[in-house]
Amino acid sequence: MKKYLLFCAYCLLPIAPCFSQITIGQSDMPSSGDTLRVSYALDTLNPAITGANHTWNYAHLTANSQWVENFDAPSTFVFPFNFLFNVANTSYGREQYTPDSIPGVGISMDNAYGFFKKSSSSLKQNGLGLSLNSLPVPFQYNPQDVIYNFPLNYGDRDSCDSQFGPPSIIPLPYYYGQKIHRVNEVDGWGTLITPFGSFQTLRIKSTLAIRDTFADSSGVGFAFPRPLQYEYKWLKQGGKVPYLQVNATEIAGSQLVTQISYRDSMRSGTVQIGINETSNSDFDMQVFPNPANEYAFVQYTLDNSSEVKIEMLDMNGKRVSLLRDAKQTSGPHIEIIDLRSLDLKHGTYLVCISAGNGKAVRRVVVRR
Repeated sequence: MKKYLLFCAYCLLPIAPCFSQITIGQSDMPSSGDTLRVSYALDTLNPAITGANHTWNYAHLTANSQWVENFDAPSTFVFPFNFLFNVANTSYGREQYTPDSIPGVGISMDNAYGFFKKSSSSLKQNGLGLSLNSLPVPFQYNPQDVIYNFPLNYGDRDSCDSQFGPPSIIPLPYYYGQKIHRVNEVDGWGTLITPFGSFQTLRIKSTLAIRDTFADSSGVGFAFPRPLQYEYKWLKQGGKVPYLQVNATEIAGSQLVTQISYRDSMRSGTVQIGINETSNSDFDMQVFPNPANEYAFVQYTLDNSSEVKIEMLDMNGKRVSLLRDAKQTSGPHIEIIDLRSLDLKHGTYLVCISAGNGKAVRRVVVRR
């Protein structure tokens, strides 16, 4: 009987699932021309849970908004950015999240854009594009920020120091720079489950200590550290982008999750960020003035009487205000947004209107 059981077990071995840790390298990173859809979620999860041969079951995540990541070829870069970044030193560029303004200084920062170089040994960020008080400014990292060292395997740990400051070719009435200390640790491998599917992944934890420096034209300035930032990324072979990324900020000794994004497919009825949603047969929509300071006006026309919902969202798709949720008659309408009462930071926001089966989204820049 014992020999029979051993024989059965031996026969079942070929069909039993056998997972082992994967290795991530240059071929698993994006290339210029790639376009990949990701979803943003507002759910809760604990990113600290990890380990070898672990299963992260996040099938409960619900897409609140979606974004298409575009990895632009260096030939598409415009002046003044193409003066410093080109095919010789850059693999691709991509839009990044609108950064916060510098507290207490009065410099607004938006239109963030990152420049990246990949090789067989690493993926590095070599540049950054920002609009500082509406002035487009390219920054070169020196040293560069090493996002990953290849190949990535479970248990790997490395660190780097990077920084950037204003280029001498663009005179500014002030100085703004940043120093970053990055620690990367491959602290898990196993199965990741999201609404997009089930995947074998490596999990990378990055801890970022960031310090901003500002000085005025007379040279008087100061430096201040930001709270520790954490990035948890699950990478899949051939995945190009993290199949799940969780960002967190350290506050009073604890980590507060600030953003959850994951690789996904098109989901109807979900707000599409960064995609030009033109007017449809149900209504036309405009937002003015743009940029706006104290007030913004949403002008739209309904062909039919319908339930109308107007929301203002941040660039992660999180609602900052529900402006209207009521039935309206057909014809022209104007919704007034009192930006002062919303106490919004400087940056880019979305005005989303739903009426009947129609939906439209417009960006509006809030100036402070």
